[in-house]
Amino acid sequence: MFGRAKQKSSKTTQSATANNRRLHSIAGLLKERAFAGGFDVAGSSYKFNYEPSRAAVAGRRLELTGRLTVTDARGQARLKEGVRATLLSTQGGIGAAPVRRQVMVGGVAASAVATSGRQQQLAGGAAGVETKKTDEQSKTKPLPEVDSTGSLSFCGVIYFQFEPLDGRTLGVAADLSRLQLNARLAPTDDTGRALHGIYCTVVDALYGKEVNEPLATASISELNKLLAEK
Repeated sequence: MFGRAKQKSSKTTQSATANNRRLHSIAGLLKERAFAGGFDVAGSSYKFNYEPSRAAVAGRRLELTGRLTVTDARGQARLKEGVRATLLSTQGGIGAAPVRRQVMVGGVAASAVATSGRQQQLAGGAAGVETKKTDEQSKTKPLPEVDSTGSLSFCGVIYFQFEPLDGRTLGVAADLSRLQLNARLAPTDDTGRALHGIYCTVVDALYGKEVNEPLATASISELNKLLAEK
């Protein structure tokens, strides 16, 4: 009787410890259409694969929905379908920018749309009018368009927040209710490169000072086409 009570108490303690252990984030790489990586919890190693199948805009943020698979050290895989992940923030990349897929907005390629400042310069030149800059205009002029600013910049890392997950369902002895995915975008395959470019375009449309709704709609549509391709 005493032995059973002691065993029960031990299991309760282990369960409580697992519930108090929280996994805050996991890191992965974009490979093909999925984000893949690994993590350690309480001395146990796991591999994971998150493969989005659908993209949408939810509250001015990119939301992905797809399958999350977690594989333990013994090779046992557990998965959950329809897992939502919301893009919270991004980090700029360093090096060569990805080639961006042409996104048509109102019949015009998005990459061909000039910035407002450049449009004004082109309009002035086309009209043969010499524009004079006042001191005030000089102070408020936009930053120069170099490879790390504006539409020529790109994402090197994107940070997603998963919906609340049940660690027991995925075979992980930890609280996964606030799990974040830190995904590095440095693909070495053609599918990954195409997705890298379109993810950057989505970020341009949704996460700037103002939401570019036409570009967001068009880029989300292109993203869904890429996610559906097999």
